[in-house]
Amino acid sequence: MDEDRRFLRQRNFKQISSRLIRNSELRAISEIRKMTPEERRIALRDWRIKPIYKKSEVKLRDDLDNVLHACGIFEVGFMLGVIEPNNSFLTDDIVPLLELTEVKTYYTDYYPIALPSKFLRRLNDRGVIYADRFDTATFDKLLCLKRISTIQGWGSS
Repeated sequence: MDEDRRFLRQRNFKQISSRLIRNSELRAISEIRKMTPEERRIALRDWRIKPIYKKSEVKLRDDLDNVLHACGIFEVGFMLGVIEPNNSFLTDDIVPLLELTEVKTYYTDYYPIALPSKFLRRLNDRGVIYADRFDTATFDKLLCLKRISTIQGWGSS
């Protein structure tokens, strides 16, 4: 039974991550990780201090926002026991991105979002605790809310 659930969690993660994180977000992850700390500090600055005008900066930040929102959805999926967190994409790409000082400042201070921090703690802890049940119904409702908010223009596209 546990192996069946693990297989389903892995399959769910692949399906959901491929819908939430597209090629442009993958490029943004790579681009941000290759920047120097100073370049990241400038690109991910607080817009209230220095406004963001360049289209390339707006696009990079939009793509990062999409990744951060996806991390929040992954965290809820882990809490509900429907997504498998043990995979190389998370450990090799997402964890190093979320651990960058400038990225942490972006999602904790400038534009506070709670779930990426919880998600990072969960991934670094490696002691993942799943929900007692495999709660796909609740997770489906969350994904519907994500689709509705995107259609309405409330969330990232």
